[in-house]
Amino acid sequence: MRSLAAGTGDRGSAFWFIGGPVKILSGNPVPMARILLVEDDLDVCLVMEDALIDGGHAVDATGRVLAGFVLLGSHPFDLVVTDVRLPDGSGIEVADRAREKGIPTLIVTGYAFSLPKDDLNRFEFLLKPFRQKDLLRAVERVLQTELT
Repeated sequence: MRSLAAGTGDRGSAFWFIGGPVKILSGNPVPMARILLVEDDLDVCLVMEDALIDGGHAVDATGRVLAGFVLLGSHPFDLVVTDVRLPDGSGIEVADRAREKGIPTLIVTGYAFSLPKDDLNRFEFLLKPFRQKDLLRAVERVLQTELT
């Protein structure tokens, strides 16, 4: 899995901060966000990354919990989007670390119903499979919630 970092020249590596550029989605102004994407399935990751970039967001992507921790500790993010089942742990661990830093999280998974009820109540979820527009709407919803 590739991990994009600031300054690499990839189209998803630009810095974006809340309060910066704004894009209108579904009739509501939504800040273009810097998003940490943690997804171990390369094909799914690339589709999600492209959708988020096309939606006007900057994306740093990785497929590992540990790399997610490193990125959370070294870059400012406006949102984390993570899968639950990852090769080296759980996306819930990434979500908890993001929450400690005050960063909202959207969890994308096909296994939400097998998670403890407490986890279901703490985070926003998007069930796999989903369409790209569903991902962008969920991201918009989480970002809008953070603005209010």
